[in-house]
Amino acid sequence: MILNSLELRAFRGLKGIHLKGLAPVSVVVGANNAGKSSVLEAAALALRPLDPGQWVQVARHRDSDLSLFDGLWNLFPGTTALRLEDGPQTSEPLELYAELAGRRRALAAVATAEQRWGANDDGDVVVCVDVTIEAGATHRFEFRKDKYAEYGSGAPAFRTFTVTPATHRSTRTLVDHLSHVVDAGQKSLAIELLRVFDPDVEDLEVSSSLNRETIRVTHRLRGVVDLSSFGDGMR
Repeated sequence: MILNSLELRAFRGLKGIHLKGLAPVSVVVGANNAGKSSVLEAAALALRPLDPGQWVQVARHRDSDLSLFDGLWNLFPGTTALRLEDGPQTSEPLELYAELAGRRRALAAVATAEQRWGANDDGDVVVCVDVTIEAGATHRFEFRKDKYAEYGSGAPAFRTFTVTPATHRSTRTLVDHLSHVVDAGQKSLAIELLRVFDPDVEDLEVSSSLNRETIRVTHRLRGVVDLSSFGDGMR
């Protein structure tokens, strides 16, 4: 087993999670929204921290329709939903530690997001992810529609695979379902059902800005966040 231990010091909604003694086959068990998917995503980034394609895969793992920019932003702890109309935003740092084949790897990353304007006033959303391995050089990956991030160097990469059903991983489908619920006057029931999973849910709505449509949850502790940042059962 390449991955011997994994520590999520700050990743999505998890902090201070340390998994030790990982075996060739390990099973992660927990309630909905407990962080099972987050553990798998963190492991993938720890194994391939300087592969921008891995960041894209993890960002889109939960929702194939979610904007890449929102998906990347949701990886960082303590971040509320992107509102670039208010200006550039900087995330809180993401921190992962892993023991790989006997070697310890420390991964830290920070994201910045902004809307840039071209000569024709055609705004483009840009998310930059600054990744640091073992307190060494910082590698910047810039994600935007017309430019692909390149590989960084200095950290061995290992192959990773994620196998998962995709029937509930479509924002487009969820937006359509929620619209029917609202039209039927049953939004309060939908919120009540979400509170079965998380009692701090206060509201639920469809948001459309910067040519992207998503479902936003107003949460008493986290603020306004994407539904995709919660567990699969809640979705």
